[in-house]
Amino acid sequence: MSPATKSRVTVPYISRWTGEQPTAARVVARNGRLAYADERSYDRDTGGVLWRRVPSTPGKGNPEFGAVHPLRQRLALAGLLCQVCGSPADRTEDGRALAHGRRVGQPR
Repeated sequence: MSPATKSRVTVPYISRWTGEQPTAARVVARNGRLAYADERSYDRDTGGVLWRRVPSTPGKGNPEFGAVHPLRQRLALAGLLCQVCGSPADRTEDGRALAHGRRVGQPR
């Protein structure tokens, strides 16, 4: 995957766009915790945490650099993806993940 671009500006993979506004969903109490009335398998992560529903339509509208898209953020964290380009993060020789734009052996 490559980062979305808008007017020659790189938009990070995890950024939310104005066309990706949270959807209204009815929240209920179920088994002692919050749940969506029509809960789907992807509404919770593997730890059982309920995540906010936001449509995923990157590139629709304008980027909101201060807003993080919850599903893309979750995918990036779980898959050790670069939060800028969405590709697997590079790793150092000892296995640490690196930020976007630097490969092992390149100067900082």
